[in-house]
Amino acid sequence: MEDRLMDLYYEVAAEGTTLGDFFDRVLRGSYGHWDRTTMLQGLDRIQQIVLSNIITMQESRPRLEHDEDNTLAEAEHAFNQVRTRILNS
Repeated sequence: MEDRLMDLYYEVAAEGTTLGDFFDRVLRGSYGHWDRTTMLQGLDRIQQIVLSNIITMQESRPRLEHDEDNTLAEAEHAFNQVRTRILNS
């Protein structure tokens, strides 16, 4: 099930929907009913992929170390905010 949730996220992300907006829609039932465990597993899988992509991009395009730390930290913060919303739903 989390694979389907991940696929839905990538579909709407390609249209410009943010991670937070997507999960807000999921929590409202816009894409059907998803249990909390499935949402958290889907979020974890998306996070693994996104953070891995950030690291890969950073390795292929050297930048200032401070910028790299900020990018990862901002992404992790965004995922943690969504995780909190799911847990509090």
